[in-house]
Amino acid sequence: MTGAPRVTTIPAHEDFLRRLAEGLVAQAGGDLLKLSDTRIFLPTRRACRVLAEKFLEVSDASAAVLPTIRPFGDLEEDESLPPEITGMAGGLPEPMPKLQRQMLLTRLVMEREGGLGLDRAAQLAAALAGLLDQMQREEIDDPAVIARLVPENYAAHWQEVVRFLAIVTAEWPKILAERNMCDPMAWRVAMLRAQADAWEKSPPPWPVIAAGSTGSMPSTARLLRVIAHMPRGTVVLPGLDRAMDGESWQAAGDTHPQASIKRLLGVIGAAREQVNLWPGCKTATTPRTQFIAETLRPAAVSDGWRALRDAPFDADEALAGLQTVTAASLQEEATVIALAIREALEDRSRQVALVTANRNLAERVRMGLCRWGIEANDTAGRPLDGTRLGSFMRLVLAGCGSEAGAVDFLALLKHPLAACGHTRIQCRVFARAIERTALRGPKLGAGPGAIVQALQDAGAEESLLNFTQLLGADLARLGDMLHGTCGLHELLAAHTALCERLAAKDGVPGADILWTGDDGKAAADWLSEWSAAAAEFPPIKGCDYPALFSAMMTQAVVRPRGARSAHPRVQIMGTLEARLLHADMVILGGMNEGSWPPAPPLDPWMSRPMRQDFGLPSPEERTGHAAHDFAQLAAMPHVLVTRAAREGRAPTVPSRLLLRLGVTVQALGRDGGALGADDKWLGLARALDRPEGPPAPMQRPAPSPPRAARPMRFTVTDIGLLMRNPYGFYAKRVLKLKPLDPLDAPPTAAEQGSFIHDILHAFMERHRDGIRNVAEAERELIDAGRGAYQKYLNYPAVEAFWWPRFAAIARAFVKRQCALQQTRAYAAGECEAALPFQAGGAEYLLEGRADRIDRTQGGYAICDYKTGRVPSKDEVKHGYEPQLALLGWMAEAGAFKGLAAGGVDELSYWHVYPDEAGGAPRSRCHYGAEETRALIDEARAGLEEIVAAYASDTAPYHVIPVAKYRPHYDDYAHLARIAEWSAADGEEA
Repeated sequence: MTGAPRVTTIPAHEDFLRRLAEGLVAQAGGDLLKLSDTRIFLPTRRACRVLAEKFLEVSDASAAVLPTIRPFGDLEEDESLPPEITGMAGGLPEPMPKLQRQMLLTRLVMEREGGLGLDRAAQLAAALAGLLDQMQREEIDDPAVIARLVPENYAAHWQEVVRFLAIVTAEWPKILAERNMCDPMAWRVAMLRAQADAWEKSPPPWPVIAAGSTGSMPSTARLLRVIAHMPRGTVVLPGLDRAMDGESWQAAGDTHPQASIKRLLGVIGAAREQVNLWPGCKTATTPRTQFIAETLRPAAVSDGWRALRDAPFDADEALAGLQTVTAASLQEEATVIALAIREALEDRSRQVALVTANRNLAERVRMGLCRWGIEANDTAGRPLDGTRLGSFMRLVLAGCGSEAGAVDFLALLKHPLAACGHTRIQCRVFARAIERTALRGPKLGAGPGAIVQALQDAGAEESLLNFTQLLGADLARLGDMLHGTCGLHELLAAHTALCERLAAKDGVPGADILWTGDDGKAAADWLSEWSAAAAEFPPIKGCDYPALFSAMMTQAVVRPRGARSAHPRVQIMGTLEARLLHADMVILGGMNEGSWPPAPPLDPWMSRPMRQDFGLPSPEERTGHAAHDFAQLAAMPHVLVTRAAREGRAPTVPSRLLLRLGVTVQALGRDGGALGADDKWLGLARALDRPEGPPAPMQRPAPSPPRAARPMRFTVTDIGLLMRNPYGFYAKRVLKLKPLDPLDAPPTAAEQGSFIHDILHAFMERHRDGIRNVAEAERELIDAGRGAYQKYLNYPAVEAFWWPRFAAIARAFVKRQCALQQTRAYAAGECEAALPFQAGGAEYLLEGRADRIDRTQGGYAICDYKTGRVPSKDEVKHGYEPQLALLGWMAEAGAFKGLAAGGVDELSYWHVYPDEAGGAPRSRCHYGAEETRALIDEARAGLEEIVAAYASDTAPYHVIPVAKYRPHYDDYAHLARIAEWSAADGEEA
């Protein structure tokens, strides 16, 4: 190497790649053929593609012979190295595929920590692989140094970590040597070093341009040093601040945006003053770049802000086009960004880019743009497990699991990719039929077999049974593998094959459906590499496979492979993808601490002092890279910086970069809100979904169906509902709506009551002539309850509360029955009645069922068992609980099957619950002969009156006419939308 290094820079406010292309075309006199032997190295493949487009733009040619453009492949980008570098491999072993390395490391972790779960071992293996990459990136050739890092006075935890890291220091090098392979990062570093050595000894005769890299890897920095000293080599730095004063330059530490460039210049051996502007760049700074430089001034010299009122740049020009917005929530921030993009696209010459490290925000913005038909290309990609295909593969595993239930089964069948050999519509029809027939209500046993049995018990159609049996057989084959021990390669193959079978539709193979599109191709590549790596992995417990699959899938990233439908002028990018790129409007989203700059990654292996002693870079270097990205992007003409004050339920902390912006603006003598655009963008965002005009209060529902639609048959419980909540009666009897039971529902109090009713009825039918042996009767009743409760005893609540309570109820019930049989005889239980009656000139039918009817000396006594709340006397008196009285009227009319007409001299509710001393169930709301006669007469008159009142076409079914007597359980409250109109009515919701 001879002469001074050739280092230039393109300022932050310039379009880096366009200026680079213009400068090279100008040097070639406009003839691109003269550049055909030029080699250009850029940090990323994306930058290479854009530079090729820029050459065509600046040369005004539809086709041309371009220079050779190749990526460097820095640590942050998983790029392949150019042939010029890979040709220097010599005798270096081949690099090991990353998934193969992780599986081998997982095996080592499992051997060292036998009690560790397989998924956790895979995660630790990924962390070990990251440590290996860091060591090789920093060219730490002797990993055994780790063993000497922990002095005796350190915590014992670190001693344990060092012993665990023997996997890296002792065992891993042996495995590489046995296989004659090397780590991917070691191979990359060796290639860069080999290229640097070759060019240092024999510089190439053609021009070499290395542009846009800050030399984050020592090997890259060394190659840049060689290129800078070659006779025809040039290094082009991104955004070197040539105007920074000397004191600030010296104070620039790891967190400063110029820190990485400063280190690189030191490696190259060039002073900042020796760095010239790239040809074609007219100015080194603008008011905006000077303002950003002041914003990011090193903390040690931040007292320079005091002199900013006399700043040498135009403050108005510096702040023009720079805006900030603080939204209340992440969704509001996404709406603001989508609106800003939508407005910018009105100018057909503008390109817009959203740059954010918050993938949640990026996805919300992408979905928000869809409302205007704008498909944005999210180049940063997203994890495979967050895609449609990833969720489908996880659901297939869940459906095969030993604990698979109704939710797992339905989630699989209702997934957009599920077809099971039919059309997707027919698959959904089957899914809904299975749901209604078998899955709503109490939880079934695990596995498809329990669902098939439930369908058979319900008398399901043969086509539905066949569909479920075939699906169950498919799931059972993989399920059997998950219940035993199997090779990981075999499990992957079986899992993939099952996914293809379940995705196949109407003659189209599942493979043609699953492995297409960006997510399908990424998944196919990932599965292929993992399957090859799993071939030599030892057999595993099948039950460990689902967790391992989920843990591994989080590492696969889906990136768009040329989305043709995406809008050509909109990009959504991460900070890495945005480097060297330019847009007319840039939106910097998610400017909160932990996102921008990113939070330092948790290092499970080394403390900060240990990293420093070991030679690894400090976490602050990541902050410096983030600050450099911010400085480059904030220098563009139009910049909108956004953040959300809350994310989820947690408050956020503004980015230190954003806080510095506010401080610098105030130092300029401007109001703290000078950059704010909240009024405009937040106003638009909040008005976007706001209805026009003042809000109209929701009206209280009062449907009035035609008379032909109104019921002519009533049950005794309907009358109480009609009194308390006419709208609920309308929904139940006119619309015939029935609430669906939850999936895998735990037993409810209503089910408990039904069981107790059935058990007591069966007991009394067997003892119609009375109880003779109390102890035997108690045992018999308890045994009957145990049999009925058997299928619910797997619920902890049933075993802990219901069953002990029933045992106490059984003993108390027998005790009370023994007392009653001295004065009355059991006549019937669960008996039904039907009675025609006249109301308003029309004939209706009243139906009812009595829990129990006893014969007394004067006639009948009608009882209603209550395991829960018992109606109050006030409710019965005012007709809101007319059930017992109407049953009494029906008994007097001889409406009960098997019972002759007779007088009723007693009505009562039995609270079937032992008292505190374990005594007999109490009679609540007990009415003697006189009260019973009055209640029956009033109930009959009230029945005719209310039925006649609702017989008219114009009679509306109101919602809860008397709030005091509103229902305690209302299945139709959500349909009535009570909360929406009650406030307008001045009522309490």
